[in-house]
Amino acid sequence: MLESNAFATSLGAKAVHEGAELGWERFSAYGLKYPPCHDGRVIPAVSGHYFIEVMTGQQRVQIDFDDGRWIEDTWARGDFSVFPLGDDTYWRWPDALETTVFLLPVGWVSEIFGQTVAPGAILETIRRANDPEVSRLFLMLDHELKAGGPHGPLFAESLVTAALSAIAKKYSRVHDLDTASAIPGGAISAAIAFLEANLCRQITLADIAAAADLHEAALLPAFKRALGVTPYQFVVQRRLSRARELLARSRLPLAEVALEVGYGNQSHFSSAFKKAFGVTPSAYRRASQ
Repeated sequence: MLESNAFATSLGAKAVHEGAELGWERFSAYGLKYPPCHDGRVIPAVSGHYFIEVMTGQQRVQIDFDDGRWIEDTWARGDFSVFPLGDDTYWRWPDALETTVFLLPVGWVSEIFGQTVAPGAILETIRRANDPEVSRLFLMLDHELKAGGPHGPLFAESLVTAALSAIAKKYSRVHDLDTASAIPGGAISAAIAFLEANLCRQITLADIAAAADLHEAALLPAFKRALGVTPYQFVVQRRLSRARELLARSRLPLAEVALEVGYGNQSHFSSAFKKAFGVTPSAYRRASQ
C-alpha cells in the first residue's frame, strides 16, 4: 500500500478517505480533494499499478493534448479515467475538485482480464469514459469508502472485480472471444462450505476463490448463476438467518450476537437486520422468546 499523504501530495491533493483504514488490502483507494489547478498537472505512473480516477461531482476540466491548445469539457459524476502507465497529457481545472482514485495491482488486473476476455488482453489509456454499468460500480465503491466500509472488504473487492470485468469486455483490445469456461462441479459447493464455516469472520473474495479453486473473475458469475445471488449477498443472508436463530434460542447480548455472525459493529448489525426482516433484533427476540 502507498502511504496516503505522500501519494496525495504527489498529485497536489489532500487524502480525506483511505481504503487501507477499512481493511481493503487487495487494492488502494483514496478519496481526494484538489485545490483549483491553473498550471496543469500530469498523471504519474505508479509502479506496478493501474491508476483509475473517478469524478464524484460535476466539474469543468481542461486538457492539453501536447499541441498547446486547452480543450475544456464538463465532466459528470461517475466519469472515469484509466491509466495503465501514467499519462503525460496536462490537465487543469478552475475550481476545487473531488475525486476517488483506485490503484490496482497490475497482476490482479491482468488475471481478471485474462479470465474475462482472453489471456494477454491489453487495456490502453482511457482518458474519459462514462459507462453506466462501470460508473455505477465505481460510485457504489466511492460511497462505501466514504461511509467507512460498513459492508466489509468482500463487498469492496466484489465491486472492483465486477468493474474490471466490465471494462475488460468493453475497452480491452480483445472483444470477440468466447469467454465461457467450464466451472468444476464441486467449485461452488466448496465455496458454499467455506462461507458457512466462516460466517463469523471477515471474508475476502480471494478467500472464497481459493476455497473453490477459481479465479475471482470466474467465481462471481458462476456463483450467481448457481445460486441467484452474489457471494456477498449469500453471506449477508446466511449471517442474518444465523442471527435469527441465536436471538430466538440464546440469551447472548446483542453485541455478542453481532460478533457471532460477523458484524463487528452492533449498530450496523441492527440496521441490516431491520432492513431484512422489518423489525429490530431486540423486537424479534421479544417476539420469539
